[in-house]
Amino acid sequence: MQSASRIPRSRLWILAAFAIITALTLMAASCGGSDSATVDETALLNAVDELVAACNDRDHGRLQDLAGVGTQDRIRGQDNMFNDDVENVTVLDREVSIDGDSGVVKVMLEVTIDGETSEAERVWEYEKVDGVWVLSAVPDCTFS
Repeated sequence: MQSASRIPRSRLWILAAFAIITALTLMAASCGGSDSATVDETALLNAVDELVAACNDRDHGRLQDLAGVGTQDRIRGQDNMFNDDVENVTVLDREVSIDGDSGVVKVMLEVTIDGETSEAERVWEYEKVDGVWVLSAVPDCTFS
């Protein structure tokens, strides 16, 4: 009866190294796309937070700064961007959809007007310009 043949140590090391390299390559490949999406989503959600802050502060200039060039012109032409009766706007939920350099965020907001709280849904459109998410359409910040 013959004993089972043994694999030489040098080959075991080669097999182990190959297995490790393969595992690391697969892990890196599976993370690559989602890291980019996560960065874009995070940046877009930060842009939404900035928009809500501008609405809360009734800051027309800051709202223009958050917009793309064409949208800035349309915002500049509107005098009644904000409802003076709104006391506070808080984000309850956000749903992000990104397609290349275009993004849409569906936002559920809690709006307080004259001490009464209600929910409002908005859909805000963004575009990425020079790596920065800016409004591509005039947002509704009146919450009336």
